[in-house]
Amino acid sequence: MHGLHSAAIIGDHVPRFIFLLMVTVLLMRSTSHCETRPAPIHEKDMVGAWVGCAQGCTEFYRLELGSDQKGTLVILDPELKHETYSISEWKVEAEKLQVVLKPRAKAEVIELKSLHLDQRYVEIEIRGVALDWKRNVKLFNEKDWDERMRRSRAASGGKPPAKQH
Repeated sequence: MHGLHSAAIIGDHVPRFIFLLMVTVLLMRSTSHCETRPAPIHEKDMVGAWVGCAQGCTEFYRLELGSDQKGTLVILDPELKHETYSISEWKVEAEKLQVVLKPRAKAEVIELKSLHLDQRYVEIEIRGVALDWKRNVKLFNEKDWDERMRRSRAASGGKPPAKQH
């Protein structure tokens, strides 16, 4: 009698176990499609301008990378004053952006560290050497950004917003 009782309990739980197993497998498959990782980025994918800002968007950043492995970084502050940096060499290595920067004119000496790099965006950490500050900056491909702006403007009726003074 004890053996029959155990079999009945196991028999009642088997369908529930199979159901839970099937739901788990289906959830794993559906979420794995949502989280596909972008293809690895190569140097040719990085050529061009990347624009964006740090948290709070008080400063605007434009990173221009040339096919000759040279470029510039421009940082605009809230008053639209700029600091410009020459890039004497850049490369993509181990899915990280490596940049050799030199300040132009009286720009502060900074260091740039790559945090994230893919087809959609670049995230860098910029650190002031003398004053020891850090900012994480997210940059987007300028051509892609311009195209998204153009399409969103067209979708809203095609009228650009009034210019602010």
